[in-house]
Amino acid sequence: MEYWLTWLIVIAIGLVVGFIIHAVMRFAQRASIFATLIAGVIGAIIGAFVVAPYIAVATVSALAMFFIWAVIGAIVLAVFVEMLFTGTRRGRVVSW
Repeated sequence: MEYWLTWLIVIAIGLVVGFIIHAVMRFAQRASIFATLIAGVIGAIIGAFVVAPYIAVATVSALAMFFIWAVIGAIVLAVFVEMLFTGTRRGRVVSW
């Protein structure tokens, strides 16, 4: 697979996961959709290019592990960003 296509797929995974996290987490709507999308993309890049090369499973191909870790990274970081903005004004980590 071409290198630029891999980047494009990882960014698309991050955008889709960020959008889904923002839509599903109705209680955490204080974060903007833009912040959640960016968090999804950054999480996918971290998961795909930082974590995936170091964690391998013998029964799964390297490309599949790459995309699995991209999804996991996007979910973790997008949920983390949404949770930063959750709660009452006093209880939030980030209060705007």
